[in-house]
Amino acid sequence: MNHPRTQQNIHRLLVVLLVLILMLPTIPRAKAEDISGNCGKDAAWTLNAGVLTVSGSGVIEDYSEMNRAPWYKYRQTISRIVVSDGITHIGSYAFADMTLITSAQLPDSAKEIGSQAFYNCNSLEIIDIGKGVSEIGSSAFNRCWSLKAIWLPGSLQTIREMAFYRCESLRHITVPASVSTMEPRVFAYASGLQSATILANIGQLPYWTFYGCNNLRSVSLSSGITDIGVSAFENCNTLTDVKYGGSGTAAEAIEQYFQAQVPTLENFTAKQILINEQNKITGTVTQEQNGATVVVEQTHVVGSNSVVDTDIVRSENDTTIKIEAVVNNDSGWNDVEQQLDAAIRNNEEAQKAQLNVYLKSNGIIAGEDLGRFAGKNAKLSVHTVQGAVWHINCEDISLKEIQQSYDLSYTLTQLDTLTKAQKQVIGDALAYSLVFHSAIDFKVEVELPVGKPRNVATFFSMEKKNEYTSLQKSVVDNKGIAHFYLWKIQAEVEYLIGINVSSSNDSGAIIPDSMEGEYLPVEWIDKDKYIITDVKSSWGLTIGQLTWILLGVMVTAAVVVGVVMRILSKKRLQSEHFPQKAEDKNGKL
Repeated sequence: MNHPRTQQNIHRLLVVLLVLILMLPTIPRAKAEDISGNCGKDAAWTLNAGVLTVSGSGVIEDYSEMNRAPWYKYRQTISRIVVSDGITHIGSYAFADMTLITSAQLPDSAKEIGSQAFYNCNSLEIIDIGKGVSEIGSSAFNRCWSLKAIWLPGSLQTIREMAFYRCESLRHITVPASVSTMEPRVFAYASGLQSATILANIGQLPYWTFYGCNNLRSVSLSSGITDIGVSAFENCNTLTDVKYGGSGTAAEAIEQYFQAQVPTLENFTAKQILINEQNKITGTVTQEQNGATVVVEQTHVVGSNSVVDTDIVRSENDTTIKIEAVVNNDSGWNDVEQQLDAAIRNNEEAQKAQLNVYLKSNGIIAGEDLGRFAGKNAKLSVHTVQGAVWHINCEDISLKEIQQSYDLSYTLTQLDTLTKAQKQVIGDALAYSLVFHSAIDFKVEVELPVGKPRNVATFFSMEKKNEYTSLQKSVVDNKGIAHFYLWKIQAEVEYLIGINVSSSNDSGAIIPDSMEGEYLPVEWIDKDKYIITDVKSSWGLTIGQLTWILLGVMVTAAVVVGVVMRILSKKRLQSEHFPQKAEDKNGKL
């Protein structure tokens, strides 16, 4: 037996393993490829920088739970969906179970949204379905729990069964008069719904339409509705106000139904319903939050171009103002301003008001609309259909410096080839080019969808010609969002974002609020940001900690193996187990 050779090979193997472990932190991250393919006779798709884009013409194919769309396998890297003009049909199951997408844009050319098209997209908050959709398929938005902003166009004719089933974040919905077919259970269990306007040209409100909408407080029904289906308002335990557009015997029958079926009803009004009529609901509820009792004063206002919800939360120690609004166009900002001013005026002792606005339009804000909030004790968060969120401290805004308009859109593009200057700072890491379309001359926190959670995104700018400087690092949160704190953004200037840049020290990365408890130790910087000393591995340890632990294990193993081999070698020598040499023909050594 050749024991010295075996011992030598084991030591060589241990040395190789040690070298590989030491090299782990420096191995370049592989680039994500630009993925594409076909999804219809004349339709194609591409995936770049977390954005799934479908372009071409005609239909997107219908898929099923057993036959998924070709991009389904990449769903954990997709944060946004854009369907280009020319596509007429959104296929069944096309985007089902895409749990990380926060926004989607459909073109005016789209006529049909297939069944289960967005089923279980539970992070989807805002969608522009275009101005040409005529049919929304069954369960198209079923279980889209986070959906807050959607406007149904005047082209819509058919809404299939369970289309918005369990859309628990919707606060208001208006079904336009163009709708002539509406199937059962469309809004069932939409538990956040507070008001609804049904202008549809249907004779009967289908069964289970609002079943389980336990926060529904106000409903307006068109005069064409003369009958209400079984359990259409069952378990709507807060419904107090009903407006009906009809009169005569039809109004009497509808009123009798509500008096018999809805014990909470306080007001029934038969009058013409106008789409531009403002609907205001107020109420007070008592809740338990974090073990303490709080009183919440709620105001729900529906205008022709906005829906504004205001919550004044009072506890024993403080008062907070929370406003959430969906704005369809510029005129909707006036409703938001009025509600904010009223809340601040009546609650001067309150902390900084939190104002979330979801823009259905293209992300352009007129300077005069932004100026409405200048200097006020509020933090304005603007959610765009592009998937970005802009957080603005209103006290940082000066009326003198406000521009005529602000375009909050941007272009994020994956870079296939890098310049020499980019390669010097990015190396072989995944890189994006980032261009903002409007200059910003005040402090903003920008949330950008950049892909896989728990990566570290580094923001670079070109301070000198062909020299990039690292400005900030952010840990990508669980929804694939990087949070950057920026000031004086330049328009149409290329910035650079690197993902897991090997040459960059990961210490100092911003930790999103939703992940603060996962990273230790942390160092306090200011009211908004934390930094981290290292990045965690999937085992709950930092990369540095993991490397040193593995190194220690391997060194210990090498020492132990060496000692054991030496002891065994000494024992063999003592037992006279010497290596055998070949004998010659005469039997001599």
